[in-house]
Amino acid sequence: MASFQKVVRAVEQIAPLRLADCSWDNVGVMVENPKQRNAEKVMLTIDFTKEVLEECVGEGVGVVVAYHPPIFRPMKCLKMSDYKSMLLLESVVSGMSIYSPHSALDSTHGGINDWLCEGLNTTDIVPTRRTWKIPLSASAAQLPSPHPRPSQTSFSPRKNLSTLKTSVSHSPQAHPSPPPPPASQSAQAPAPPSSA
Repeated sequence: MASFQKVVRAVEQIAPLRLADCSWDNVGVMVENPKQRNAEKVMLTIDFTKEVLEECVGEGVGVVVAYHPPIFRPMKCLKMSDYKSMLLLESVVSGMSIYSPHSALDSTHGGINDWLCEGLNTTDIVPTRRTWKIPLSASAAQLPSPHPRPSQTSFSPRKNLSTLKTSVSHSPQAHPSPPPPPASQSAQAPAPPSSA
């Protein structure tokens, strides 16, 4: 049986926590269950919601990797009457552990920020903050000497929102043309049936 720590190590090879912006973000282990259910079943989700929790319980999931951290701000208490607290308590009772990579996944090479810039067809990507690039295949013992890697990216020339909306809405990928009608179909609408 795989352990929660094995799942954590695998995710951190893709999105090392040192790439996260911890000045505002909460990343890493959110819930480490002392009575861990089988970690062979892992649920990947954007948000840990009641629907996701129910699916995890029904499918026997032991580990949830939630992109957005289900614990973002400090919590003073855990009560079933509070939605976020209820999700966390139910996950513990069900034997699940929860991990969130959030801004570490944004900042990793080929991560969310790179993906967004790629989707905007930008080629001039400028780092707004420097961190370190780690090859995906490297283990802690094999890490090369680090070299700069953008953590947060922006594109140049900087565009305002209306310019960005216009360029996205007019791109051929945003609104693909419908395929032409087959040659056998007439360009005219068919005549209505006669009521004779």
